Amino acid sequence: EMFTTNPHYLEMIENDPLRLHAATARFFMESRRMDQYLARVRGTYEGPVLLILADGDRIIDNATTLDILGEAYDATIYTYEKQTHSVQLEATDRLVSDIDAWVDAEVPMHETGE
Repeated sequence: EMFTTNPHYLEMIENDPLRLHAATARFFMESRRMDQYLARVRGTYEGPVLLILADGDRIIDNATTLDILGEAYDATIYTYEKQTHSVQLEATDRLVSDIDAWVDAEVPMHETGE
């Protein structure tokens, strides 16, 4: 239920024989290592940033994510109302449309080879 409220996908996740039931110590060590790396390079990236947040996300800390990005980047931010973590499962059409519009706005035509 932390990933989606869509009954179809909830059933798929529940019945997935490869579904993880626990995280290893290595998972948490790598997560911490990634946090440390991101803290070191914060603000050094100069390209466009797109952030898509689900307002009902219980996995990602939206407020902290917004604070970090707000300090370091001029990001385009979309918040998906009444969505959980996996917006690609719950708002597929909107997600594709938003990404497509963002790419069109951020990537000049001559860079795409068209």
